[in-house]
Amino acid sequence: MIKSIPDGVYPTMITPYTTDNKIDYNAVEQLLHWYHERGVAGIFAICQSSEIFFLSFEERLELLKFIMSHKPADMTVVASGHTADDLDVQIREAKSFIDCGIDAYVFIANRFAKADESDDILLKNMEYVASNLPEIGLGVYECPYPYKRVLTPYLLKKMAETGKYQFLKDTCCDIDMIQRKLDAVKGSELKIYNANSATLLDSLRIGCAGFSGV
Repeated sequence: MIKSIPDGVYPTMITPYTTDNKIDYNAVEQLLHWYHERGVAGIFAICQSSEIFFLSFEERLELLKFIMSHKPADMTVVASGHTADDLDVQIREAKSFIDCGIDAYVFIANRFAKADESDDILLKNMEYVASNLPEIGLGVYECPYPYKRVLTPYLLKKMAETGKYQFLKDTCCDIDMIQRKLDAVKGSELKIYNANSATLLDSLRIGCAGFSGV
């Protein structure tokens, strides 16, 4: 079922490690409660700040299962883990993450097209993956690694029209571009969460739903 994602702050959740380079699950649990005590609306888990490009699929899945079983009951969780190049692998891994009970699954924009490929190729590949997933709210993260792909208003309008997309972690750092993006998704369920502190106040004033950053 597609849930509505509340407005507010969604910090990008870091992954703490032990001195022998294993995930420190005791610290993960403490961190979840630290975020909650500070009044966040939810967390963005298994994202770049979580070191997902340095974790195996099994490690990413284990981490998400732990987060879901130890998070405060009223905490919204949007999560990614979207690192694979092959589209069918992306589908298989996304289904495993979705099965953990997250509120929305977040794509990484640069996983759907190479830097020199068009928006139409990105849209085609995104639609292929999205159409093969269970019914759930979807999001997109304009992740800067391995290259930064900022979504255009054209792409956002097409995404909003599907009714599936709820969450954009915006990293364009440009208030004029944010305004054009807001215009493109006006009246839809797709909300924009700014990752850039310098433009945050202005972006909230013009209609962004919240903050999602470090």
